[in-house]
Amino acid sequence: MLHSVFAVAHFSRLLCPEAALIDSMLREEMKKIKYLHVGVATVFFKPLLDVIDEEFDRDEHLFILSESISTEALRGEKNVIVFNPNSLGAIYYYFLILFYLCFSKRAFFHGLFDLRLLVLLCVAPFWEGKMYWLAWGADLYDRYYESRTVRARVTKFFRALVIRRVKHIVTYLRGDYRRALEWFG
Repeated sequence: MLHSVFAVAHFSRLLCPEAALIDSMLREEMKKIKYLHVGVATVFFKPLLDVIDEEFDRDEHLFILSESISTEALRGEKNVIVFNPNSLGAIYYYFLILFYLCFSKRAFFHGLFDLRLLVLLCVAPFWEGKMYWLAWGADLYDRYYESRTVRARVTKFFRALVIRRVKHIVTYLRGDYRRALEWFG
């Protein structure tokens, strides 16, 4: 498994120019990483990084985030990787997520919005006990809005499949927790 992940990573260097730099950095840090965080680079991550710096060892945490309008503030941060999910090189980052999902102690998913990530989680059976879903409002209340596009319907379908398999749901609202259990089982 490890060899095949690095073989794909080697091939994807052709598609993603910064992959070699990330690959060498991660090989050195690989044994230190215990906690994987996956999400969209939003304004909420900078304060989260500050809390992790104050309360935990940042060397044990790896953040793999897809780009958004708040990306620039996170680009130079330690153990933070920001990628463009619409680029051809994005496949490298999805394999990186899969790799660290295999070997990390816990994985925290900050929202489940990315269709490619949801499909990856549906076909990878080994993550269920270590995944913590940090539920965002759009994860839960998106079910009330009519999905007009095929992509939105497919995303909803895969999100429901993944959420049903999640063992740990994190939210600060008790009602959201109850709704997640009620709606997704």
